Amino acid sequence: MRGFGHGAKLMAPVRVASSRSIVVGDSAVRRADTVEREVQELRVVVDDIKDQLDRQREEQERKMMDQLVRQREEQERRIEEELVKQREEQERRMEEELARQKEE
Repeated sequence: MRGFGHGAKLMAPVRVASSRSIVVGDSAVRRADTVEREVQELRVVVDDIKDQLDRQREEQERKMMDQLVRQREEQERRIEEELVKQREEQERRMEEELARQKEE
């Protein structure tokens, strides 16, 4: 090994370090791919949950609107019944008054 410095240099440690960094790099890439897939799966789950919440909210709103409509219809029915009663009472009173006037 004359003329090549102080002696033979071993290349094995350099190769081992290079192959280790390649293995570590491949491992990191695999982990990154796994994490990316998990993130995508979680996004799908989150989107599904959002859709479910939207449907539940819409259902609740629909139920509330139905309930409000039923309450309004019930109030209108009660008011109409009360008006009919008042009208009938007023007509009865008028008939009684007319009957008294005829008697006099």
